[in-house]
Amino acid sequence: MLAGMLAVLALLLKLAPGTPLARLAMRMCVLWPIERLAALTLQQAIFGLIMVGFMMAGGEMIFLLGPELVAAYAFELSIYLDAVLFTYALAAWSRVKAGVGHVRMIVARLVRLPQSSRRRRLRRTPPQRPSANDDEPSPAFVRLAA
Repeated sequence: MLAGMLAVLALLLKLAPGTPLARLAMRMCVLWPIERLAALTLQQAIFGLIMVGFMMAGGEMIFLLGPELVAAYAFELSIYLDAVLFTYALAAWSRVKAGVGHVRMIVARLVRLPQSSRRRRLRRTPPQRPSANDDEPSPAFVRLAA
């Protein structure tokens, strides 16, 4: 029955999009749910998916533990998954930065300046200190002469 209603709705939206009924169906069945989903945060979306999974697979668990406990567990699990996704995003960002640096290095190696425009760096020579003995010009030669 639901599949038949969805098929009629799809035909109505495809074949007669300008009719008032099609505009109403478009607003109620497409635009309104999209606006509601766009307003959700990531944590709310994860929480909703976890709750749907609990309701599909764990009906007995909800019955035994109570809906409040299961909802609290799902909320904590959604916070954990949110932290895991954030950590994964940070790791991916660091890999992207490393990859961009590697590509920049390769491009810089391929596009080098011509050799004539490159200058060699001159070594800076340390300054010569004056002799501590101010009386004689070279004290080493004085010792040898004596």
